[in-house]
Amino acid sequence: MKPKVKTPEQPRPSSWPAVAVAVVVLFVFFPILKHQFVSWDDDGFLYLNPFFRGLGWAQLRWMFTTFHHGPYQPIVWLSYAVDYLLWGMNPVGFHLTSLLLHAANAVLVFLLGRRLMRSADSEASESSLTIAAAVAALIFALHPLRVEPVAWATARRDLMSGTFFLCALLSYLRSPEAAPPWRRWTFVFYVLSLLAKPMGIGLPLVLLVLDVYPLRRGLQWREKLPYLFPAAVAAALAWRGQVVTGAAASSEVFGPLQRVAQAAYAHAFYLAKTVWPAGLAPMYEHLLHFDPFAPLFLTAGALGLALAATACVFRRRWPALWFGWLSYVVLLAPVLGGVKYGTQLVADRYSYLPCLAVSLLVGGLLLPALRRWPQRRVAMVAGVLLLALGAASRRQLSYWRDSERLYLRVLALDPHQATARNNLGLVLDAKGRTEEALEQYRLALADRPRYAAARNNFGAVLLKSGRLGEAEVQFREALALDPSQSDPYDNLALISASRRRYDEAMELFAAALRVNPSDRKAAQNRDLVLRIRAAEARVR
Repeated sequence: MKPKVKTPEQPRPSSWPAVAVAVVVLFVFFPILKHQFVSWDDDGFLYLNPFFRGLGWAQLRWMFTTFHHGPYQPIVWLSYAVDYLLWGMNPVGFHLTSLLLHAANAVLVFLLGRRLMRSADSEASESSLTIAAAVAALIFALHPLRVEPVAWATARRDLMSGTFFLCALLSYLRSPEAAPPWRRWTFVFYVLSLLAKPMGIGLPLVLLVLDVYPLRRGLQWREKLPYLFPAAVAAALAWRGQVVTGAAASSEVFGPLQRVAQAAYAHAFYLAKTVWPAGLAPMYEHLLHFDPFAPLFLTAGALGLALAATACVFRRRWPALWFGWLSYVVLLAPVLGGVKYGTQLVADRYSYLPCLAVSLLVGGLLLPALRRWPQRRVAMVAGVLLLALGAASRRQLSYWRDSERLYLRVLALDPHQATARNNLGLVLDAKGRTEEALEQYRLALADRPRYAAARNNFGAVLLKSGRLGEAEVQFREALALDPSQSDPYDNLALISASRRRYDEAMELFAAALRVNPSDRKAAQNRDLVLRIRAAEARVR
């Protein structure tokens, strides 16, 4: 009997490249630790929201049952609660958690890239795999498109869903042929990803893509069936959250042709911005009514079809391009406009998971170059690209330092962004810059005359300035445009009270609280006016 010959074990890859990736990401993004919260949703989600502050039963029940401002994100609320317990409401702690999550995701992309590239090219050396995977991870992490989810505390759900999504992929790749426990961990990580944000809902399809290439095990679709249940639940919860907050657009408002046009535009937008990340903005405001046959959308559609056709034609020669494009489309599908939320067509944060496929594809293309040319030369060229991306991200980060700087950046790129002008007006008013605030509201209403919130805010500044007649006109116009607001009723009540029409004021306060029973400001103003009325009655 012949003795067994032990096959030499492959040397375990060094952990230093992963550490280096994390250090580079931390260095580029550390300026966010000096940033403030911004008034673009950080107010409603965080610094004006008392409900997540703690890990008691009341807070936990709220986190797992709320659709606060739309999303169902209990895992993200838990992370905010931990931040609060550690730091209070100091923005440094919240930004630090986001930064650490992003750095961790960069490391996970590095590990994922090394596994995928080893499966795709078994002849590649360990050093080539390490360089290619590190470049892919840093292209992903340092690209300016990643700035928004890192710098914007409210967008942490993109980071957390990305973390669990990447863990799910890695656990699947660890032993794709094996039975549990790793297959179970893939499922657990998938569910956790959906509980942060359903952006990775297409994971089962991505796993099917990986089965074909680079794993080459054929379509193993039956083992993916259990993933359909959490996917369906997550989709239902996402839809419910948007309906509750009124953010979902009906087919009458946003028709099929517009949805197709949005899908074509979004598909091309993130690829184009990946190649040339100029003019990135915190908001890309497009009203729901637009012409789907405009040259912009037709061009985007033509480019998308050309890319799909190219990837399909060359799928045997360059399978990575075909399967990378499929993964990109699958991961982008939730925000392509099939279900329309809000008025934006695109957002930088939506690229976090979809562009993972693009970054890994670029890293994979380095392997042939590393065979043909000296590794040091290829690494230097890649280093120049990464240096440029890091510098662009640093510049993009600076726009998120505070609310005023954020909105000024939006308006520098698009002076007709009425939402940004309205929000800038609120910031300027809070700083006591009344005339500047009034000018921003005038400009916002010039672009969107039916912008009810801006009319109310415009009236509120006029009211504080003592211009009661002008303010009343704005409040009544705001109510005519949107009777579901409570603020205009409250403000009109204050005007009536200032004119000593107390009965009328009480009716308006009651209307405000009927519209929004949790409007504490209206309740406090009502109680104050009642005390003033009682004091005047005693004097008489």
